[in-house]
Amino acid sequence: VTPDTDYTVSTTTLTGLAAIAGIATGGHNITVQGGAANIAGLSQGALDLTVLASVSDTSADVATNLSGLQSAVTGHSHPLSITLSDGTPGTPTITVNATTYTADAATLDAITTAGAVKVTDGAAALAAIASGLASDTVVGEVDVSDTAANILSNLTALNSIGAKFEKATISDTAINASAVAGLLAIPHLQTSGSLTIADTGAQIAAAIEANGSAGLTFLNSHTVELSGNSAITASDAVALEQLSSLQKEGYTLAVWDTASHLT
Repeated sequence: VTPDTDYTVSTTTLTGLAAIAGIATGGHNITVQGGAANIAGLSQGALDLTVLASVSDTSADVATNLSGLQSAVTGHSHPLSITLSDGTPGTPTITVNATTYTADAATLDAITTAGAVKVTDGAAALAAIASGLASDTVVGEVDVSDTAANILSNLTALNSIGAKFEKATISDTAINASAVAGLLAIPHLQTSGSLTIADTGAQIAAAIEANGSAGLTFLNSHTVELSGNSAITASDAVALEQLSSLQKEGYTLAVWDTASHLT
């Protein structure tokens, strides 16, 4: 039994065809169309009859069935095309972590909407696949969430992702002032909650002096507090006066400098 021409069929029809004993394509092309779950549920015998499995579904349904599509279709080298009914080029509507991106890469790359996928994970996991993320057209955004130390140690690889590296969220709740310079090197930096910069007066002043207006803006956007009694120079005092709020936490600041610097 063979078809008389090329056909595009539903998953129900294809399943029925596959049940016919001795069915063959006779050199004709059979394309199966359906939702993500229905395509993922097809047997290998049914998919062997096709030249293309064409999915048309919402981003949510495709995301739910990624592993199923990978297992049934792309994992067996069956051609796959995925059209997102709610997709807009350059706007990610499917979010995956690094593990899912790697495991289901062939299925994700079958999505016809460029920039439809956001990949988010810890710094090391994203750094390990940075080159793939940079070149993959289906990836529209890469976001990292991790400690400041982990992000900074992987920053070279993360920056190689390019403009897709859109957001870096530090999970720390407290850092010392010496970390400010490193944090300012992280693009699109945000915090997952409240952040406290706790250090001596001299170290806080040094962070302001070393990082200029950017450092001052960062410090004034968060809680800044003393971590101990501090002896500071006159120039340190001038720097600390620029803070909108310095919480002393019961500690003292003593200005110690030459007479010429104190006048």
